[in-house]
Amino acid sequence: MNLSLFLTGIILMSIGILFGFATFGFGFICSWPVVLIGFIMFILGIVSPSSASYKQPDSYTYNPYNTQQTKRICPNCGKTMPLQSKHCPHCGKENKYS
Repeated sequence: MNLSLFLTGIILMSIGILFGFATFGFGFICSWPVVLIGFIMFILGIVSPSSASYKQPDSYTYNPYNTQQTKRICPNCGKTMPLQSKHCPHCGKENKYS
């Protein structure tokens, strides 16, 4: 439902009907196009999809405390090495944390 068309239609119909009943005579005849336009906008507001549709973004979970690390940085040479290795494959320094 398009809320802006819906509300504009209701307002125009209300103005047209109130103006017509307040003036009678020629004003009553002239107010019906306003009522008709308001009715058309009212129907279009119900039928048409909303222009302000919101698409929910894809979910993304960030875990700063990732416990499934697979690599570690060698304290001696600074290169990455497998988490469970006993020695750094680059410099050969022993990994005391394995």
